[in-house]
Amino acid sequence: MNSVKIFNYVVNRYPKDIKTHAVRVADMCIKYGFDYMTVGLLHDIIEDTDTTLDELPEDIRIDIATLTRRSDETYFEYINRIKNNGSKRAITVKLCDINNHLNQKDTLKDSLKKRYLKAQGILNERTDINI
Repeated sequence: MNSVKIFNYVVNRYPKDIKTHAVRVADMCIKYGFDYMTVGLLHDIIEDTDTTLDELPEDIRIDIATLTRRSDETYFEYINRIKNNGSKRAITVKLCDINNHLNQKDTLKDSLKKRYLKAQGILNERTDINI
C-alpha cells in the first residue's frame, strides 16, 4: 500500500478521535520500517471502521487480523493470542499501541494502566521482540 492510500484510509475512514492515536502508534513504529508503520497506522481499522480485511493489502492482512480483537475474546485471551500466534511485526505494533496508551497519563485510569502493564508483560515474554 503506498503512502497516499494509507493517508486516505486514515483521513477518510477513521473517526476523528481515533486518528491521533493511529498516527502516534505509527510514529512509534516507524523506526522498525515502513511496513511496521503501515500496520501501526491501520491496527484499529477493522474495529473502528467498516473496512474489511479484503480491502487491505495482502501483505498486512494477517497482522491486522491478529491485531483485531474478536467479539468472543476477553482482553487477555486476545493478548495471549497475539503473543502465541502473532508475527514479530504484529507484536511490536501491539507493544507500541500499549505504550501509546500508557503515555496518556492525564487521561489514563488506574484500572487501564494495570491492564496495559499486565498485557505489556505478557507480550514481552516473547524473547524475539525487543522494543
